[in-house]
Amino acid sequence: MKLRILSFLLITGLVISNKTFAWSKGGHHIVAEVAFQLLSKSTQQKLLFYLDGMTIQDASTWMDIQRGNPTYNFLTTTHYINAKKGIRFIVPGGKNNLYTELTEVMSELENINLLAPTKIKFDLEILFHLIGDLHQPLHDGYLEDRGGNSIKVSLLGKQMNLHSAYDHGIIDVSKITTDKIMPLYSKYSKSQISSLVNSSLESWINESRTNLDFIYGFKNNTLDQNYISKATPIIESQLLKAGIRLSFLIEKYLGKANPVPVKEILTTKSTNKQTYTASEATSHIGQTITVCDKVFGTRFLETASGQPTFLNMGAAYPTSPFTVVIFGKDRPDFKEKPEVYFNNKKVCVTGLVKDYRGKSEIVVTKESEIKVVD
Repeated sequence: MKLRILSFLLITGLVISNKTFAWSKGGHHIVAEVAFQLLSKSTQQKLLFYLDGMTIQDASTWMDIQRGNPTYNFLTTTHYINAKKGIRFIVPGGKNNLYTELTEVMSELENINLLAPTKIKFDLEILFHLIGDLHQPLHDGYLEDRGGNSIKVSLLGKQMNLHSAYDHGIIDVSKITTDKIMPLYSKYSKSQISSLVNSSLESWINESRTNLDFIYGFKNNTLDQNYISKATPIIESQLLKAGIRLSFLIEKYLGKANPVPVKEILTTKSTNKQTYTASEATSHIGQTITVCDKVFGTRFLETASGQPTFLNMGAAYPTSPFTVVIFGKDRPDFKEKPEVYFNNKKVCVTGLVKDYRGKSEIVVTKESEIKVVD
């Protein structure tokens, strides 16, 4: 992997601000910018194609922006993977955590030429963000204190929790930027870079976790200048490693992608069959299709966040394979109450199929997207 000296700002279409943000923003921007500069020019072009007008910086923080969006509640716990303090190394497992989500996304991108462009963009947004999160050691932290969120500290007199200190506090104080980190790349030999990228996701998590002994080595809940001077190179190293590994993965997946054939494949697929049943929709995640089946029960959660209405198609809840979701803000577009009008009727709904905790769904925003057919 060779460092590319190129007109980065022109390619991304964004002037990089000197302002730094939390690792959930500024730190993620640094990781994305480092990764982009290490990509081959052809892969840069493919990446921008699949991001479809979105900047790499926005792609890196998309998951954080979706916090509070009911459609993506299934991603809430995927930003981290914590373990008890006595466990030095994590053996990843469980469900809906950083490791399982990254594993799924990476598996899907291995077959990138079988994915719809919208699905590729979705997976890239997750890849950008979670590779960054993985390298923030407190995202692989201790279960007891929620990755440092329960530990109150003073950073040069400013009160915050330990997690926030590593998310943004030390980055702000030390003025860590992409320009400051990139020269560190030249200190890596080819063999060191090969060792960095050609290792398992599990080893990356546990490598990040080895920094926890130092992170918790402060006294009197105070992060003084001496502590900060030692923490800064750790953060810089983690951000650089994240950028190197993200670049390697993007090069690996997009290097074999061909944007033009992808469109042709999807066009062929969409014309082979005009509609799909509720059960068949699961095989078309990331694609815009029409699903026709009977509604076996509905529910309007008026007091829940987003006030969603659920139409269960193909079978009654909880065994229904497919769900139509209508959020409260879109209900005024419907002449009748959706939960009443569509119940026990055969309907056809057209839209982008998404995965929600193993089941497929389409979010409908207007009445014209769903029709009664019997």
